[in-house]
Amino acid sequence: MSKKSGYMGNKHLPTVDAKFEYTPEQFDEMEKCKASMLYFAENYFYIIDPDNGKVNINLYDVQKKILDEIDDHRYNILLCPRQSGKCYELTTLVPTPYGDKTIGELVDGDMVYGSDGKPCEVLRVWETKYNLECYEIEFDCGEVILVDYEHKWFAQTKTHRERLRTWMRSDKVITDEMMKEVKGDTFTTGEMYENFLQNNGEPYYRIPLCVNGVDGVYDDSLPIDPYTLGLWLGDGDSAGFSITVDNIYLNEQMGRLQELNPHLEVYEGTTSENKAGSIILSSKHDENLIPRRTLLKKCDLYKNKHIPEKYLLASREQRLELLKGIIDSDGEVTSRGECIFSNMNEVLAKQVKRLIASLGYKPTFRQKMAKLDGRECGMCSYVSFHPREDVCYLEYKRERIKHEDITEPNPSKRSQWHYIKDIRKVDSVPVKCITVDREDELFLLSESYILGRNTTLMTIAALHEACFFDHKSIVIAANKESTAAEIFKRVRLAYEELPNWLKPATAEYAKTSATFGNGSSIGITATTTNAIRGRTLNMLIMDELAFIESVSHDTMTKIRNKKTGKIEEIPIGEFYSRFN
Repeated sequence: MSKKSGYMGNKHLPTVDAKFEYTPEQFDEMEKCKASMLYFAENYFYIIDPDNGKVNINLYDVQKKILDEIDDHRYNILLCPRQSGKCYELTTLVPTPYGDKTIGELVDGDMVYGSDGKPCEVLRVWETKYNLECYEIEFDCGEVILVDYEHKWFAQTKTHRERLRTWMRSDKVITDEMMKEVKGDTFTTGEMYENFLQNNGEPYYRIPLCVNGVDGVYDDSLPIDPYTLGLWLGDGDSAGFSITVDNIYLNEQMGRLQELNPHLEVYEGTTSENKAGSIILSSKHDENLIPRRTLLKKCDLYKNKHIPEKYLLASREQRLELLKGIIDSDGEVTSRGECIFSNMNEVLAKQVKRLIASLGYKPTFRQKMAKLDGRECGMCSYVSFHPREDVCYLEYKRERIKHEDITEPNPSKRSQWHYIKDIRKVDSVPVKCITVDREDELFLLSESYILGRNTTLMTIAALHEACFFDHKSIVIAANKESTAAEIFKRVRLAYEELPNWLKPATAEYAKTSATFGNGSSIGITATTTNAIRGRTLNMLIMDELAFIESVSHDTMTKIRNKKTGKIEEIPIGEFYSRFN
């Protein structure tokens, strides 16, 4: 098929005038797909997986049974809890571009972060559910997330990892297809719980890290340059803008701060023989600038060192500059490339941990008693991680960093995966889920930015009906048109990923409807009182069907005999009895 034959120039949308040469094998595949919705789904229905890209959908046994039932019976009602298998405790933290919210606080239209770290819209927040079997998932980073039994996770198992290590030790050429075999699979919480109890050694499951970090939102109104703030948080005077610096780096740091703060005066403060000097930022000679102490008070930083929320929500570049200042002051990089931040301020240390996680790393937090000359000085907090990029400016620290340019977790790096440390069955609590505007259905949870998931099944039935049967009218109905549009979006994706020889031609193609060359069409509607009134449909797919207005046994209705064409008016009770 030439590009000109594609609808609107899209080579994945063949038009009615497109020319194909079919092989006998392709004809045979068409017949198999038409005869079995399950065969079609398992062999040609594609989804976009966050790690493997385009892959065949992986169906559970119950989903296979549902597709067979749809094939065998004209009328089907699937009874299950609303949005089953995707529920979180209401207090589960969800990072957003405008501050943290809980699952219970989110509303339709809110923005969260997808698996790529970019903002995505919450299409639907579902109703709270009760009395479900619940479990706590504890990760090696210290995060604990409470979910229901059927919650689905994309995880890599110990078996996957061992197979990969065996290949690497054998010097085999590892192909893309081989990598797909060991990337991971989708598991329910219940499945992981059963397998986890059987494993007595290394954690059996691990979740891929969002190595890109989150985008954040660039903020040009930050009152203090991020790097300067980071340097001050580590080694600054809590009551003023005096920053302690090693004498060796005094001139270098003064030059950098002057460049970053051209509107302020930067000059050397007192020095001592113990290799410590100080840098002072001043605005006393410019009446138009806020005095340094007043600025600290305005930011609630005066004698209160912490990272203001707006800095944690800023762009990735701004957050990285903040971290560089923190590491240049109170951080170290070991010969193994591990970066460690230590501070007596526990609140600040935990904020640094969150800052590091937002940049795409897996920090660990620990505390131990600090001592000076044998005397206990209080608990010191330590935050450590393995950077892959420059997280400081000082050369002697920067040259120890093990630089790595990646877009997905390295299978051999433990620091790029969240390991499941424990799974515990707990008492049931209220839970709910969200649907996000992402094809891979993933969004980030908690201060450690762990991936969560949501999914759908009905798109297979709609696409199968439209592709293999002529002149079928299909409508997807949901309580909100935006929800129906989201389901149809998945139908479009699956249709475009079909091989062109298998799909019907494209006659019309829009965001909310499609008409094909075989006369079949798919559209959407909201479930209002007048929805689809007067229309003749071959397939009606109703999402989240919660209420149907009842009618009496004697209510009259008209039916038409498909073979004879005869129309008769009969009571609903008689109509029902003919099906039993």
